Parts: sequence; structure tokens; C-alpha cells
Amino acid sequence: MKTVLQIGGFAPEIQAQLDAEFRCLGLADLEREPHLANDVGAIVTRSNQEVPEDVVRRLPALEIIATCGVGYDLIPRALAASRGIVVANTPDVLNAAVAELCIGSL
Repeated sequence: MKTVLQIGGFAPEIQAQLDAEFRCLGLADLEREPHLANDVGAIVTRSNQEVPEDVVRRLPALEIIATCGVGYDLIPRALAASRGIVVANTPDVLNAAVAELCIGSL
């Protein structure tokens, strides 16, 4: 089972899927047991959560940072690029909702 660092919370149904597919760790787990950093191959987060640069530096096996949201400005993209770490987001996922809000606001 692949080890994932989870930053931020998810809806229960999404969390259940993550837990079924991955060994999910939190930042507190890495603080308690620093050796676990060697196992982390991915970070999963939300676009409103910061992915600290120092955390990325502590993860030697990190291959991907995936944010479940449109924004990626809280991800250290330059550091990720320099290490060959893929950064993924979910573009266009909120377009319809934003358009509906605008029309509703009119």
C-alpha cells in the first residue's frame, strides 16, 4: 500500500476512498515518527491548504503533489519542478458553480 501525506480534511466519503487505497499520514505523524518521511510518495491536499516547503524537502521519495481544487498557489511549485515532482490540480471543476453564482447574484 502506497503512503500518502494528507494535508487538510476531506468529506467522509472521499476520506474513506483515500483510506481504502492508501496509507494516509498527517503532518503530526511525521513529527512523531520522522522516519515515515522516507515512505511518502505523494501529497494529497485541498487548494486552501498550504504545502510547506520544508515538508516537501523532508520527503525524499515524493513524486506527486495532488490538490483537490483549482488553486495551486499554496504549493511550492519551483521546488517541486526542481526535484521533478509532478503537481496536479483539478482545473475547470468549479466553472459551472461560479457561473451559476454570478447569474444568481444578478
